[in-house]
Amino acid sequence: QSMSSKFEEFLELSNLVLIVIFTVEVVMNIAGYGVHYYTHDAFNFGDGFIVIFSLIEATWLTRMGLELSTIRVLRVVRVLRGLKIINRIKGLRTMFQATFNSFYILLDFLGLLALFIFVMALLGKGLFGGRFTVANGFSDLPRRNYENVGQAMFSVFQVIT
Repeated sequence: QSMSSKFEEFLELSNLVLIVIFTVEVVMNIAGYGVHYYTHDAFNFGDGFIVIFSLIEATWLTRMGLELSTIRVLRVVRVLRGLKIINRIKGLRTMFQATFNSFYILLDFLGLLALFIFVMALLGKGLFGGRFTVANGFSDLPRRNYENVGQAMFSVFQVIT
């Protein structure tokens, strides 16, 4: 479905207004923090990078008739700016550190689970592989089968979930 021309114009105008707002924000940050601090903070550097490419897209590339949607996707990265608050609130920082530390334990568990699924798939392939034939009463191959290791692993995964 295509959008109406009025809605497309509204989105383009909103895009330009937001680019102006973000450009003013970058200029104010550089004026307030100084160039040295601004360029050495990863979040600020990322913001500046995205704003510069947004300005390039809005002026130069649009006039040339080029549409680079990959540059527009970079703006989504600005959402990560909210993560700055994690460094400022001690309780929130502790909670995130505990969550990230638990990922290592989760990775160990997922490794053992994958090994279990693989072993059970090999066992299932040995027991049931080649048995879903017309001679055994099957008109066609069932959707979940044990004919290859990939299908067998998927079948085991469905059984355990």
